[in-house]
Amino acid sequence: MESQLQEFKVTDPAKIGGHTSYTVTGVDDQGQFSVMRRYKEFHAIWWKLFQKWIGIYIPKLPDKKLTNVTNADVVEERRFLLDKWFKECAQLDYIRNSAEFKIFIARVGDVEKELKAMPEERPAQ
Repeated sequence: MESQLQEFKVTDPAKIGGHTSYTVTGVDDQGQFSVMRRYKEFHAIWWKLFQKWIGIYIPKLPDKKLTNVTNADVVEERRFLLDKWFKECAQLDYIRNSAEFKIFIARVGDVEKELKAMPEERPAQ
């Protein structure tokens, strides 16, 4: 059985309601997805994964150090770094197949709240 091409991208930063959101798109084993995510949602999944996989490698999330949010170069740099981070996470099976990752790429609505509400489960090591 041939596995489906997997693709993951962070593109198109857009100012929405005073915040910058990024389009997170791709194709995984469940099919295509496209959602809008703010930096705080990237941070929420990173933190949840970091807590769940203690002692296991979790790629470091780029810092939130925007001094001038309207500066297009700064926004593009963040998009580039988030894209790189997202692709690195997607290469790790234990992250890509996690419930947290599936919520991040598939759910519409308050993903940060949903991730925080997940039970504290640590996988058997």
